[in-house]
Amino acid sequence: MKRFKKDISLLLLASIMLTTCSCAFGNIEEDVLDMADQLGKNIVDRNYKKITKIAGDEDDKLEAVLSLSTDDSVSDNEAREIIASTLSYEVDEDSYEGDRKEGSVDIVFTYVDYEKVVDDNPVFADLGAFEEAIEDCDDTVEVTVTFEFEKDKDGIFCTNVGDIEDIFPYSKDEFNFALALYEYVDGINFIDCGAGFVYTDVDYISCTLGVTGDGQLLTWDYYYTVERDGSRIYESGIITAECPTQLEAEYSASGSDILEDGEYNFTFYTADGEVLYSAFADVTHTEVTPSPTPTPVPSSSGVDVVAGPEYVYSEDGIVAIPDTDLVFDLPDGYSCISADSEDYQEIMGGDQWMADQAIFSATDNLGTDLLVIRLNNQSPSSQTDSFATMANNLVAGYSQYGTVTLTETSVTVGDRVFPAYIVSIDRGAGTTYISICLVGDDDNSFLLTIIGRNSEDLYTIMGGVSIV
Repeated sequence: MKRFKKDISLLLLASIMLTTCSCAFGNIEEDVLDMADQLGKNIVDRNYKKITKIAGDEDDKLEAVLSLSTDDSVSDNEAREIIASTLSYEVDEDSYEGDRKEGSVDIVFTYVDYEKVVDDNPVFADLGAFEEAIEDCDDTVEVTVTFEFEKDKDGIFCTNVGDIEDIFPYSKDEFNFALALYEYVDGINFIDCGAGFVYTDVDYISCTLGVTGDGQLLTWDYYYTVERDGSRIYESGIITAECPTQLEAEYSASGSDILEDGEYNFTFYTADGEVLYSAFADVTHTEVTPSPTPTPVPSSSGVDVVAGPEYVYSEDGIVAIPDTDLVFDLPDGYSCISADSEDYQEIMGGDQWMADQAIFSATDNLGTDLLVIRLNNQSPSSQTDSFATMANNLVAGYSQYGTVTLTETSVTVGDRVFPAYIVSIDRGAGTTYISICLVGDDDNSFLLTIIGRNSEDLYTIMGGVSIV
């Protein structure tokens, strides 16, 4: 019996020793494969803390990579998150190599081929469009990383977690997201419009809004409205344009009638109601020439005009603007232009509408011309938006003659501040300045236009204006 008990004890001891020795000196393959699976899962989850436990050490650079966050736009950060959401992994157990102290195994990572998505989409309308493109992409990228493990007295640890960076090559990439749509428009062009943005005897108006840059790579949903003298008379439905170079708008009279006289303002909007651009043109009709008809002097344009009912010629250069308390006292060297002179026909340029609205015109001995015309029955301060559009239209119209620069300014007379713009046209051989200024009172607006070689002409002229 004693012998039997001794044999049992020896067998038990041997069994314990065998188990202990197999743990201490056997192959670590099973433990490495388990840790590799946990590592792959934590990489997909981008769980930095759990990865550092497997590595046994921290890695600040890896932490930054896994965050996928930079100081770039929020859209870029979120786009990287969308790519990362497609990441998956598989441990290649057959690739294992090792002994009782060291081991290595391959983990194969797969994610969407985001570079193909970016190549196929030069610009994304928004983050939703980016996510949709990623979801629709069936192409993937495979990255195989061989992770190495070592065993020491504290356990088994992965020694090359820094290679995880290879799985996130897009961690700092930036993506081309569209700007606000108004950033891609460059002005309204009225089709077949006459001088001074005036239509005469027409039953139809059409215009286009130019689209520039990446805007030509987008799909535009827009609508437009038409106002006549401040009252809305038309609103289109939503219009879709694929990769346009311009957006189009039109308005026509009912039946066979011609359009009513007035100021027609076209405004383009996004489908969400954000203003893209606004501009106006005037519509007038042919008036019967009163009798007796003054004999006009032929103009250089070949078209003669007749002075309107409010046009005045002042020999002393002092002109009171009708229906207002403003008086112009022209500086020395300036003289008013008579309606029966060649200079008058030259400054009107064959435009009868302008002649009908003109109050007075003048010139100096240096070739500077000025003209004041009646605009409408509104105060200058209430027309800043339409006045800005007028200035932008001038820039667009004169850009073919040279380098055009627009400067916004104002002129103060008494307690009134009149808005103004100065357009400079550099033609290489010299610079021409066109100054426009809205003057008037609470009930009437007039447009002062000055064309000359001096950018200070506006301030010189307005320096002689007074309120009486």
